[in-house]
Amino acid sequence: MGRQDRARLMSEDPPVKMAAPMPAEDPAPSELPRALLARLRQGKVTPFVGAGISMSPPTSLPCASELAAQLIEDGHGKAGDDLEQIAEDCWAESGNGQAFAAALPIAKWRVRPTNVCHQVLAELVAEGIVDTILTTNWDTCLELALRDLRVPYSPIRRTEEMATADARSARVAKLNGCIEQAEAIKARRSDVDSPEWGSEWAQALLASNVLSSSLLFVGYSGASRAATRTIENIRRDASGLDWVVDRLAKEKAEERERSAAFLAALGVTDDKYLEVDARSFFEALREQIYPFLLSAPMGQAKALVENLLAPTRVTPSELVQAVDQVRRAWRALGQAGAQSLLKSAMPGIGQSLYAPIVPTAEVVGRYWAWTGILLWSGAASLDEARQGHVNVISPAASGPVPVLPVLCAPDQRRGEVCAAAVAAVSRNATPATVFVGLAVGGIGPLMAPTSPYSVARGRARADVARGGAIRVLTWQDANTVFNLASDGVDGGHLSEAVKQAALASVSGLAVSPDEAGR
Repeated sequence: MGRQDRARLMSEDPPVKMAAPMPAEDPAPSELPRALLARLRQGKVTPFVGAGISMSPPTSLPCASELAAQLIEDGHGKAGDDLEQIAEDCWAESGNGQAFAAALPIAKWRVRPTNVCHQVLAELVAEGIVDTILTTNWDTCLELALRDLRVPYSPIRRTEEMATADARSARVAKLNGCIEQAEAIKARRSDVDSPEWGSEWAQALLASNVLSSSLLFVGYSGASRAATRTIENIRRDASGLDWVVDRLAKEKAEERERSAAFLAALGVTDDKYLEVDARSFFEALREQIYPFLLSAPMGQAKALVENLLAPTRVTPSELVQAVDQVRRAWRALGQAGAQSLLKSAMPGIGQSLYAPIVPTAEVVGRYWAWTGILLWSGAASLDEARQGHVNVISPAASGPVPVLPVLCAPDQRRGEVCAAAVAAVSRNATPATVFVGLAVGGIGPLMAPTSPYSVARGRARADVARGGAIRVLTWQDANTVFNLASDGVDGGHLSEAVKQAALASVSGLAVSPDEAGR
């Protein structure tokens, strides 16, 4: 997703009439800065990460001093040497980077698992709110986390990769090189302390991000003087809205020469310096960015409701409040609960470890609008046991009939996705389970019911699955209900019409004992 697409969903002008997103509640003072979360949501933050993010378990890679000690123990360098000096000696020995590359424990690094820092960064990319990650790390854990989430990315390690990078994919800029091209790793003092950046592409990329967005430094303490000089040279023209995350107190960090120069170049004030370790920061970020992400589908749902009610005499505020009730239920689920709900509602995402909210905001927003109107009409209520789902009450049924949400991407075939959703639910369903399926998004008509699962168009059909009957009535086109919003209708008549239409659609869904036993 490009910046223009992301901006359309998050805050800019979309192709439909877009209402302002429902604001999330203000974070408590003890939480992460609201300005940081807001700029992240707007796609205006570029993470700059260093060795600190890969030191957290289970990755547990060494910092520079620990790696230097390990290399000395293995026979490279001499006691007291730092990593930069060891690299200088290796280059002097071979005349190129081959000797230093051979000394590094690359095989061990390649099998290290990702940690929460890498995973949350990959999730931000999947959401489309981060499209560039700058890193001085040599490991490939960020790339592994992105692959796990099936997020397209372009690694940038040299000039030609800048030119060939896919504009539609995220960029992972390895400013100091990568173990995949270990002979080109920048570790010598002549690299990290050079008056100018060793690679023109790296200097240009850092400069463009400093000028166009806020930088979020995590696990990086200013080890590269070249990076610090580049920041210092362009800082006068930049926003000044950068954040630094470090486990050391600011006054302690400023006691270190390179850290002090780095913080001075950024001009980071106390309120932009977050004293917390990388792991704790990303755990908090994962939790606290979630309510902000929900503003994207809320904006879509609100716009849909307002457009629907335009020809009527109904005030949108009541319906918007009902839709917001759904948003709050999703928020109460937390990130883990929302992920479970999205994956069950969107079987087309396959086995991905993460189901993004922002790229699917239009479809999710439509589902919120449909369910919000059912709540408003009195035909449905939220299921307290499964927040985020609704129960449609049918007089003909023995009790509430749960709604099975089926969310289809615009390019997915509704029939195929619905069949997959019903099949997935039936694996855990008890005999004689009844569902009302609500299909939102997708293309094409619903397919005819196929055994052993039924996705019925027009009326429910019973099929035997695991010894019981599962009936699913799929509302192929929820606009059928909304066609009741004719010119000039008032709120009372519209509410009753929607309620009766919903109840009529589920009447007769009760499964008879005979059917359940088949």
